[in-house]
Parts: sequence; structure tokens; C-alpha cells
Amino acid sequence: MGLFDIILKYFLYIKSNLVKLQKTSPMKTFFFILWGLLLLTHASIGQWVWQNPTPTGESIFAIIFVDSQTGYASGGAGHIIKTTNGGLSWYSIGSLGDDYIMSLSFLSEDSGFAFGNEGNLYYTDDGGNEWTIMETGYEDENFTSGHFINSMVGLIACRNGKILRTTDGGNSWSVAFSTMDKNIWAMQFVNENTGYICCDGGYVYKTTNQGANWTAKPTGSSEFLSSLFFTDENTGYACGFFGTMMKTTDGGNNWITQTVGEDINFTESYLTKCFFTDANHGWVGNDFGDIFITIDGGTTWELQAITNDQMINAICATSTGTLFVANMLGEIYRSNNSGASWTLMTDKLTEDYCLLYNIEFFDDNAGIAVGIRGNLLHTSDGGNTWALDKFSDDLDFTDVEYLGENNIVISTNYGQVMLSDDGGETWETVLLMNNFLITSIFFTNELIGYAAGSNGHVFKTTDGGHSWTEQNSTTESYLQDIFFTNETVGYAVGSYHTTIKTTDGGITWQDLGVFEDNSSLYSVAFVNNDTGFVCGYIAENFNSQTGEFTAVPVIKKTYDGGVNWQLVEGISSQSVWFNDIMFNEGDTAYVAGMSGAFLMSVDTGETWETIPRFTYQDLNAIAETPAGHLYVVGANTTIMKHRYAPKTTSNEPISLQRQIIVFPNPANNSLNISIDDCEKGYFSIFDLNGRCVMCGDILPVINISELHDGVYILEIKYPNNTYRTRFVKQHQRP
Repeated sequence: MGLFDIILKYFLYIKSNLVKLQKTSPMKTFFFILWGLLLLTHASIGQWVWQNPTPTGESIFAIIFVDSQTGYASGGAGHIIKTTNGGLSWYSIGSLGDDYIMSLSFLSEDSGFAFGNEGNLYYTDDGGNEWTIMETGYEDENFTSGHFINSMVGLIACRNGKILRTTDGGNSWSVAFSTMDKNIWAMQFVNENTGYICCDGGYVYKTTNQGANWTAKPTGSSEFLSSLFFTDENTGYACGFFGTMMKTTDGGNNWITQTVGEDINFTESYLTKCFFTDANHGWVGNDFGDIFITIDGGTTWELQAITNDQMINAICATSTGTLFVANMLGEIYRSNNSGASWTLMTDKLTEDYCLLYNIEFFDDNAGIAVGIRGNLLHTSDGGNTWALDKFSDDLDFTDVEYLGENNIVISTNYGQVMLSDDGGETWETVLLMNNFLITSIFFTNELIGYAAGSNGHVFKTTDGGHSWTEQNSTTESYLQDIFFTNETVGYAVGSYHTTIKTTDGGITWQDLGVFEDNSSLYSVAFVNNDTGFVCGYIAENFNSQTGEFTAVPVIKKTYDGGVNWQLVEGISSQSVWFNDIMFNEGDTAYVAGMSGAFLMSVDTGETWETIPRFTYQDLNAIAETPAGHLYVVGANTTIMKHRYAPKTTSNEPISLQRQIIVFPNPANNSLNISIDDCEKGYFSIFDLNGRCVMCGDILPVINISELHDGVYILEIKYPNNTYRTRFVKQHQRP
């Protein structure tokens, strides 16, 4: 496939996703296209993929099984994962965007909906391989839960108390009900007509007509209710803050507070999710990762398991009784014995929660990532597999540098610099400064290097790290990063807007004293001797009595070797600060920060654009291989790689959802087809259960008068292309 074919394929992809692009500004659309073209210079359309943990390290908020084998889970940064073997293994099927997918609703194995907390609704008809964003008209709402009763009637619960309802398969939505002043946190339908929602203030609301009308069912509690579960129309449970656990046996008319055993103190925790397989057997999770079980309808509860001290966000079971729970770290646990024991289904290299502070690649294959609690991870195949070398839990690794194929230097929180000359097989401590932290190391060549850390400490080596000499840095600030433009000119940055510079290889250092704001700087990088950048945060609204402040992410630049600095304007990010800035050998630069913030510049830092969030984990460092593969590391032992699709010469057809126009939509008796392709084609119409209900040669007008009301998929096949779109059949109302 030539470059022209790749670019053509990418722009066809852009065209197929115009709905998403139309919701962004023209500048963001430009950067989206430009970002894609940069990736295309390697092969094709790229994506960020999880290398650790797998299949995801994002928080999981929903798990649903459509049968005993097929299940889906969703969470942060739009990530959705899937299993087809009863939860024995899970794999990623991609990301829908940068919001949290709070809820899933499937009508069949392939047909389903995903509900995002930023007001986004997505639809798939092929088991999650492709998703279409559906306009609701309520994109400013925060969706907390959603459910489709059938292919026509669906409901969405909003955080601000609204219930949205559709009766035409999602083509149009309206507010069916509002609690006015109560946030809605969960919704469940026990059958086609009867459903419940739970809210702030201990309120539950009930519908008996598919969500058209709702009636208040106060529980008698005033606490925040986060979850509810009904085993039938009458018997249900609701849980929430301060260990609140309520039960009803008459459809919500009356509620009782659950009696718990003396050895179980619910009141110390926030009960996040409850789930029951019948009126007697149920489970509830809390914000400490505890799982409790009842076998007598909630009369007594027993502590059953602790899952890594992380908040439980989702609990479900398959039709055969296999239980699953998921938590804030994206971990999925599975039980085949009603919760007596649990197996972690997520592949994760570290047992405990771990921050990875830095990552370095020697070539396209060999890399090292380092973090807290003595965790050192290494790969020899570009991250396809990582291995863990475990050191003491008291040891936090802060930085790593490759000096050559086998020579590696790492720094630690104990003021140590450790050196390996055999590719990491053995390590020697070559610098030890007790009670001080070494936070950053930088080598200008295989012999000359520098280390910086707390209390303004700076050290230099001229023999490849075997011996070190302390330098007079002129500051006692906490230095976060050090960078040299050549063997003699270098910079270090840190707390209290500290920026120091040397022009003689570290013999003397000058405090530039150029920042008067309350900034803390975490990273520094220079493009050449004159042009450089720092990033971190500015502390605004500082309260001297409490020490509280608002952290605003910041990037500053200099064009005269640090004499003058100016604030980079127009930075758009939800991060509270930036942790790392990196320039490649060209004009491209990247910035990573808290809450998954990731920025890109293609003009040597003149302008920056926020890349759609691909993770909500805090990102601490960026690395790029000689071939241009990007890696990031951060919280929850996060390792992600920007992977490019392999080149192909296949003539496999391209699916282009937006290349076909059908009208009217909804349609009554006739469906008009408008399509650019002039070849003779063949059409098929499928219902949401995947059954083919019509087929034949493609015509400008298709008679659909015999179809029942509902949502359908129209698929048109030509020799070189397959087109697919969605339409609604709806008889005209009198």
C-alpha cells in the first residue's frame, strides 16, 4: 500500500467520523487530521494500546454479560473490553473517546449501547468492533446510567436528575422526568415495564410504563444512594453512603434498614454497588475493595473478600452463576464458587499499586521502566512483553538512562545512583547520599553525566557513572529535572519556580531568577542552545493559612538560552500539572501530565494542542524509539504504546459508515438510497438480533412496508466496498 493509498484511507476514515469532528472546533479538527497524517508516515491509523496492565488499566464502571460466554466492560477514557469465553480472558475493543463510559445496555450479542458521563451515546451492531455516536440533543448532560428496553424504547439517567427517553430507537430524545434537585446514580429495569432509579437524599423512583412516568418511593434514609438491585418487581435493595443498606419487599412502598452482623460495620464505608442473583443471595462492594455476601436476603452479611483496597465499581454474574467484580484500577476478579474465592483476570506485573516514574528505550526493542517500591520493568521486544525485576519495597526508582547497549544508570529516593554494565543483570551502587533524593539523571555522552535531586544537590560523573562529584548548585530547592544542551551548557528546574543554569559543565551554576509566580517546574527540555521549554504548574489562589491552592498547568519557553521566558498561551488541559516534556529530533514535541493529559506540538513548541485523552491515569514520562514509537508511563503501573497498524497489501474492503445516505429516517413504507458507488450491488437488512429480514439487488428505493417498527441495519455490498448504516422503520401515526 503506497502513501497515497494510506492517506486516502485515512481521509475516508475522517469522513466516516464527521459526526465526532463536527462537535470540535476547526482548529481541533485540523490537529486531529494533522496528528493522523503524522502517524500515517509510519504506516496507517495509529492508536494507544495498553501494555501493562492488560487489557486495560482504566477504572471499570460497568460489566454486562449478554449470555454465559459473551460479556463487555467499560470505563475511563472510553475504553471497552470484551470476553467471549465466559470471562476467562478479556481483550480491548478500543476507545470511544475521552469520557467515562458509565453504563452498557445490549439487546443481543452484537447490538448494544454505551453511555458516557460527558453526554455521549454510542451504538454498535457488530459486537463492539465499530461504534457510531448518536446525537441526543443533551450532550451537556452527565449520563450516569442507561438502558434500552427494546430496539425502540430507551432511557438515560442524568446526574442532574433528568430521565431522557426515546421511542424511536434513539433518533430523538426528550425529558420524561426530572427529580428537580436530586442527582440520579443508578437505574435498573426488572422487566419491560417496571424500572427503578436511586438518587441523593435516600430517594428511589419507580416506573411501571417503560419510563414514561415515575413515582417517588422514599426509603426513609437521607443518605446518598449509589446503587440498587431488584430481583423482581417487588423485592429490591439500595445502598450508599455511611453503610446505608435498605430493602423493600413491596415494590418500594416500604423500606427497612438491613440488619448486619456485629462483626461487620458498614457505617465506616461507602457501599458502592450491590448485586443479587435471587431474593436471598447477594453481594455488596465498598470503597475499600471489600466484598460482602448475604445468603438470607440481607438479614446477615459476611466479609468475603478484599480486592486490592480499591473501590468496587461494578458487580455482575453470568447466567450460569459466575461472579465478576471490577474496581478503580481496572482489575476484574472472577469467582466460580459464589465469591468464596476470587481470581484476578487482569494481567499485571506488580502486585501492589505502583507509580512508574520514568521510561527509556535504547533502541526500538530494548526498554526499561522504573517506579516505586523497587519495581524495575524491562522489555526486549518493544513492549510486547515486559518482565519485572523486584528490588526492596523501600526503594523508589526515579529515573533511568541508557549509556550503551549494556550500560544502564538508575537513580533512587535514597540518594543512590546505581550502575549496571551487563544490561541490568547485576547492579552496583556508585553514589549514596543518605536522606536525600536523586530525582533526575542526564548524560551528554557515554562518560559525562549529571544527577540532581532534593536540597539543590547536583552531581557530575566523567567516567560513565562509576564515580561522582558534588557541585555547587547555588540553590536548596527541590530539583525535579536536569537537561544539558551540550557538554557544558545545562539547566535544572524544580520547586519554588527554581531555574538554574551552567555554562561551564557544572563548575558554577547561576540562579536565573526569572519566574516571579508561584510555579513548580517538573521538566525542562531544549531544542538547541537557545530555544527551550519548562513545564509544571502555577499555584493560584494560594491560602497561606491552610496551604491550599489551585494548580494550573503551565508551559514556558525561552528563545535566548533562559535569559527571558514567556508563558505559552492557549494551553487547554484538564490536568492539574504537567510532568514531562520531550522533543524528538524534528519539530515535534510532547507533554504529559496528570489525569492522562497529553499535548502535542508540530512547530517546535510554538502552538500546542491537547490530544483526546487516551487514559485517565497520571502520566509521568514519555519515551520515543528511533523508529518514532511513543511510550508513556505513570500511575497504576501504566505502560502504553502508540502502536501503528502494520502495512498491508490486502484488498480487504473498507467499511465506511458515512458513505451512504438513507432517507427519510425514520421511514414508513419506502427507504430511499443515495450512494456514490455506481456498480451493481446487493443489499441486506438486519434487525438488532442479527437476523437478515430482507435482501436483494440494490435499488434507489427499497420497499420496507412489511417490516415491523424498529431499528435496522442496512448493509450494501459492492465488489470493492461494503457500506453500512442504521435506520428506523416507523409507521406513520394518525
